[in-house]
Amino acid sequence: MADNIEDYFPEYQPIINMITGQVSGYEALARRKDSDGNSVSAGAVFIDDEVPNAHKLAIDRHVRHIAMKKTFDLANDQYLTINISPGWIESIDSAAVIPTLVMAENLGVDPSRIVIEITETYGDTNKLKALVKAYHNAGYRVAIDDFGEGASQIDRLIDLEPDIIKIDMYLFKRACLGGIDSAVVQSINTIAQRRGCRIIFEGVETEDELHFALDCGATYIQGWLFAKAQPEFILPSQFVDQTKVFKKNFLLKKSARHLKLAEHMRAVMHQVDSICMALRHSNNIVRALQKPALNMLHQLGIQRAFLCDQEGNQISPNYEINAHEIVMDEIYQRANWVHRPYFPLLTAMHSLKSRHVVVSEPYRDVISGRVCKTLASFLSDETVLLVDVIIRDHVLHVGDDCE
Repeated sequence: MADNIEDYFPEYQPIINMITGQVSGYEALARRKDSDGNSVSAGAVFIDDEVPNAHKLAIDRHVRHIAMKKTFDLANDQYLTINISPGWIESIDSAAVIPTLVMAENLGVDPSRIVIEITETYGDTNKLKALVKAYHNAGYRVAIDDFGEGASQIDRLIDLEPDIIKIDMYLFKRACLGGIDSAVVQSINTIAQRRGCRIIFEGVETEDELHFALDCGATYIQGWLFAKAQPEFILPSQFVDQTKVFKKNFLLKKSARHLKLAEHMRAVMHQVDSICMALRHSNNIVRALQKPALNMLHQLGIQRAFLCDQEGNQISPNYEINAHEIVMDEIYQRANWVHRPYFPLLTAMHSLKSRHVVVSEPYRDVISGRVCKTLASFLSDETVLLVDVIIRDHVLHVGDDCE
C-alpha cells in the first residue's frame, strides 16, 4: 500500500441531473496506485488501525487540497462534493477555525462550487450542528452521506438541516429488491422533499436500479451506469442522449405497469359495485359476497370485506374470502377506523350527495402481510362497506409482492 502522501490523489465521479441529462457536479474520491499502476480506492488506508491518525489526516487534506484547486475547471453551475469524516470533525477544537474553510479561502475557491459531504452515522450532534452552521454561514452547501445506513437517525436530518442527502448505497441496493427497504427509501425521499433537500442516489450500476431510483422521484444519480471516478472532468452534456434513452425505457415500463394496475383496479371496482348493489337489496353480506363467484374475488385479490357505521365503528366481523368459502373473524369488530386517511375523505365525498368509492394508499396488511388497498363506499347514510384488496407493489422491481 502506498505510504507516501504524494502517492494519493483525487478522482471525480460525475453526478447526473436526470431532468436535463447534464453533469451537475462531481464527488471527489481518494485514490492511489496499486502494484500494477492501476488507480484504486484509497479507502482502506482510512480504516487501517496500523496507520497513524496523523498520517491519515495528512493524506485526507492533501487529497482535498488537490480537489479544491480542481474546482476552477468546473463548468458553469457545477459543484464538487468534498468528503469530511466526522472523525476529523471530532478533532477540531472550535468551529471558529475550520481547516477546510481556511484551505478554500487560501485557494480563493468560490463556496458555491463546494458541497461539504459528511458521513451520517456517527459524530457528536452538537459539534456537527455548530460546524454545519459554520459551513452554511460561509456559503457552502452540506450533504449527509450514507443516509439510512446502520443506526441512522431522522433527528440528525432535522438537527443538521442539510442541503443534500445521499442515500446509503447498500440500503439502496436492498431497496431495489422490494420489501421494507423499498418503503424506507421512498419514505426518506418523501421526508427530504418536505425538508427541501435534494436527494442523490449513488451506487447506481444497472438500468433496473436507475428505474427504481426514478420511481422514488430521484433527480440526481451517481454510479457506474454512467461513469466511474476519473482523473478529469468531462463534457457537461456527455450523458444527455443516454439519459433520454433511459428515461424513455422507464416511461414505457412504468406506463405498462400503471396500465396493468388500472385494469386490475377496474375489475375490482366492478366487483365492489356488484357487492354494494346486492347489499342495498339485502343486509346479508355473506350472500352479497357470494353473488359473484368466490373464486373470482379471490383471483382479483379481494381478501376481506366488513361494515362500519358513519363514525368509523366496525359493526360486522371481517368476512375473510378464499377461493371456496367465507370465514368470519370477529377480532376487529367494534374497532374504530376513523383515523384511517381514507375515512374522513369518504365522509367529505358523501356530503356531496353523490356516490363515491374512495381508495386508500397502499399499505401492508397486518393479517396477511401483503400489500393492500382499502376501497370504501357508503351503502346508506349510516353504513359503509370496506373491502381490502391485495395489489401488486408500485415499485418496478422484484419484491415479495411484485411480479
